[in-house]
Amino acid sequence: FTSLPHVFQNMGDGTYQHSGVLGIRAAVAARARVTFKILYNDAVAMTGGQPVDGLPSVPRLTRQLAAEGVA
Repeated sequence: FTSLPHVFQNMGDGTYQHSGVLGIRAAVAARARVTFKILYNDAVAMTGGQPVDGLPSVPRLTRQLAAEGVA
């Protein structure tokens, strides 16, 4: 909820895998003008820096985002 015309948001790959993709889906559905920068570093920083289980490769991640409607 902002009056800004465009928002930039950083997101780690662990957060993306855990629940961040849901935020991206919501942004697409709302036609929000958001640029997400996904920091691909194979760590779940929000819970202590352990490896990400099941993290897709960068090519697979970009195909998944395209399938979600990201432009």
